[in-house]
Amino acid sequence: MVTQELRDRTGWLMGTLYINSDSQELRDRHGTYLGKYDQSANETRDRTGWLMGTLYINSDSQELRDRHGTYLGKYDQSANETRDQTGRLVGSGNLLMTLLSR
Repeated sequence: MVTQELRDRTGWLMGTLYINSDSQELRDRHGTYLGKYDQSANETRDRTGWLMGTLYINSDSQELRDRHGTYLGKYDQSANETRDQTGRLVGSGNLLMTLLSR
């Protein structure tokens, strides 16, 4: 298992992403379980099983949409940066899961 801290632009810890070979689990900065991303289905669900969002994977980017299909943001692999729905920089690396809690 690999862990990745998710921080905002000021360095404030927002949560931790726990990465396994087939899934990713998101916890907030207090360690509370927020949900799971299942790579085989490209869906993120909360602790009760409700669909939170869907990840669309392209050859050079990943796009996240909420349960209603609203565009939340994009991760550009070549630039290694995540941007929200307005195009504002969220941070470097893949921080798409942090957009679900906004």
